[in-house]
Amino acid sequence: MSFNSKKSVALQFVEEVLNKGNLDKIKNFVSPNIIWHGQYKEVKGLKSFKKWISLERSLFPDMRFSVLDNVTEHDKVAIRWTLLATLKNKPTKHTKLRTMGLSIFQFEDDKIKESWIAFDALGLALQLGVVDVVPSKVQKAKKEMIPFE
Repeated sequence: MSFNSKKSVALQFVEEVLNKGNLDKIKNFVSPNIIWHGQYKEVKGLKSFKKWISLERSLFPDMRFSVLDNVTEHDKVAIRWTLLATLKNKPTKHTKLRTMGLSIFQFEDDKIKESWIAFDALGLALQLGVVDVVPSKVQKAKKEMIPFE
């Protein structure tokens, strides 16, 4: 399989499956024995992977990956991307999120056999408010301080 063909499959996978949620097309891009190495979870097998993507899309129904760069060498395609998504965490509350990351897809024949994902998890945690760079006790103490004149 040529470099251009691998790149095309990787980019089509991102567009059709991740961005559009066309889970019926997943078998066109991914091996039945896929191993997906996420930062927090490893998913093995096409059925489990399809279930994982479905869960991700239910949490982030408008998720949109924009490919910034891609490099193809030997049996791998690396993609640098940004992700814009809205977390549906409550019926009345939706949180807009943005992060950057990298995906490396390893090919076997003409399909993605294995993938590694790395992204800015701290940035997401900060956007969601689950982590503070400056603890709230320190912020409160700063507000209560009398400024020097």
